[in-house]
Amino acid sequence: MKKIEYLQTGQTARLLDHKTIEEYKIPSLILMEHAAIESIREIKNHICMNQKKICIACGPGNNGGDGLAIARNLIKENIYPSLLIPKIEKMSKDEKIQWDSLSCFDLEIVTDINDLKHFDICIDCLFGNGLSRDITGYYQNVIETINQSGSYVISIDIPSGIHATTGKSMNCHIVSDLTIALDCYKEGLFINDGLTASKKCISVDIGIPHDLHSNFMINETLVKQYLPPRPSHSHKGTYKKALMIGGSQSMHGALYYSAKACYRSGIGTLTCMIPECIYPIFASKISFAMNKVMPCENGYFKEGIVPDLQPYSLISIGNGMSLNKSTIQMVQHVLHSDKTVILDADALWACKDHKEWLNRKETTILLPHIKEMTYLCDASISQILSNPFEIVKDFCRNHPNCILVLKSSLSIIGYKDKIYLLNQPNSALAKGGSGDILCGIVTGLCGQTNDYEKAVVCATYIHNQSVPNLDAACCLPDECIDTIPEIFKKLRT
Repeated sequence: MKKIEYLQTGQTARLLDHKTIEEYKIPSLILMEHAAIESIREIKNHICMNQKKICIACGPGNNGGDGLAIARNLIKENIYPSLLIPKIEKMSKDEKIQWDSLSCFDLEIVTDINDLKHFDICIDCLFGNGLSRDITGYYQNVIETINQSGSYVISIDIPSGIHATTGKSMNCHIVSDLTIALDCYKEGLFINDGLTASKKCISVDIGIPHDLHSNFMINETLVKQYLPPRPSHSHKGTYKKALMIGGSQSMHGALYYSAKACYRSGIGTLTCMIPECIYPIFASKISFAMNKVMPCENGYFKEGIVPDLQPYSLISIGNGMSLNKSTIQMVQHVLHSDKTVILDADALWACKDHKEWLNRKETTILLPHIKEMTYLCDASISQILSNPFEIVKDFCRNHPNCILVLKSSLSIIGYKDKIYLLNQPNSALAKGGSGDILCGIVTGLCGQTNDYEKAVVCATYIHNQSVPNLDAACCLPDECIDTIPEIFKKLRT
């Protein structure tokens, strides 16, 4: 099982390094040694280094120091790498110490860049998460030669040339077969050029105290810790009453999927508020939920409806409602209540010109995809795709009682000053109805705990895993929902 894994910007990662050294009194050379030992362990897990020609390309900084520490530890295993190193006067203090520790070994020093083409393995330690300017000249030539070499390329911390926070290429960048992130993943690994700069990314623990971290990668280990318990001595009232508001004549399936996923995810009791025009077909599909039938007009809710929300603990709204004035009115009514609210689909559109409705005391959970996120912030689709982490952080700073799930091939969750990332792209979920299922799982899990942050993290992971053993193109939403019990069972064992 995977360990707990962390996520940071480049700047925050450097701050945690500094805190570890200054406040926890762990010397930087100890961190560098841990980085070298753990990196070698992972390299050996991915490729055999015996009888291979290996070059470690070191830049003028502590990333280069990591590379020299790797070289020294490889020598202990009777593996003698070649080195590409900067001028001694350009080395950082710790890198110089690492270089001095290698002085008694007769290692080959690469002086001709073209010789980089002749190695089986190249370990990229040129630039780390402190890179802030474009790479040109000598190091640009080094990077381009490594990329053209055909070597198996391993980047330490981040592919050289990728900005650790923005993911943008600083004029040129390494394309690696494996990136070993030190302590935590950097946000830049998952956006812009960083998204394709590594074929595979893993992280290693280098000794940074875990309590310094508050941003997490979502994986099975984390979700097992977060999943709310299901006590034997409980009853339906233990798991709350939920109201789902949605549906219209042309989109009744959206609410059906959401309701079914909600019940599969453990809600206590569920009521679906629907327009009367879809009642016959909806009731024929849903036998486990109660129906609250409301007047309709033109295939959706009639304007001016003010339903009684008092009996319910949780309210989700938006699935299949359609874009019209009655949707806006209903969303306004719900957001002015004292209930925990989950907003999805058309309810997000209803907030486009009424963002002040989100400034409420109670918890509001929002589930936008990229297009829907444009309704909630002053940014275009391209701007959101370019900088999704900052978009989510900015929204959560402005709406401290909101939990935001930005859905795409990667899912980013924001709450107050915390960020979670689910980096498990799943094309089986790239079809209509998938978002409705997530809304249902979120609602079901929120019924089992008052820690809505953890419930949303668990729901996002469970949704991602809810894919039957079929080709990704062939999955139906119902088939995805029917896998949910198996996922819960696995997480509880």
